[in-house]
Amino acid sequence: MNYWSGLWLAHETGHTFGLPDPYDFEGENYLKSVGTFGIMVTQAGNALGHFAFKRWVLGWLDNGKIYCHHNREAIIEIEAIENAGGTKAVMVPIDSTSTLMVESQRKIGFDKKTREGALVYLVNTSLPSGSGPIQVRPRFDSEFKFLQDAPKAAGDRYTFKNIALEFVESTAKSDKNHIRIER
Repeated sequence: MNYWSGLWLAHETGHTFGLPDPYDFEGENYLKSVGTFGIMVTQAGNALGHFAFKRWVLGWLDNGKIYCHHNREAIIEIEAIENAGGTKAVMVPIDSTSTLMVESQRKIGFDKKTREGALVYLVNTSLPSGSGPIQVRPRFDSEFKFLQDAPKAAGDRYTFKNIALEFVESTAKSDKNHIRIER
């Protein structure tokens, strides 16, 4: 435990707050769902901050900091969580237990080793701890062993079911995302 210093305590304290392990307990690659994003995954990762969704669930981000997107097109600017002000994440509800989230990853604080850009992940609250309740997109494949290349850059596009995301602009502080839902 000395290798992780006090970070292991932050991870275990997260459990006392009700946070699940987002990694997979079974299978050869326990990092296949989330890579090394988040203190609840590994203390040796490049982006150790909590996901915006978890911060929102814990009450660390109020509802006004999360843009809940519905049936229309919009361009939303997302500020890095570590910066003051602004919208911190976009939430696109899929059904009663799942939502697609987008947040801005920046090389600030605990995330100082991350690739910068818009991080997209699926949250499924019906999945228990250790079975991938959070899944960074794109899913794991051999090219992105630890999903370090997952944050999207300006010009990238991502589609999940009927939700189309285009990453319009990336600055030192934020990401602009064009979101279209086709229902």
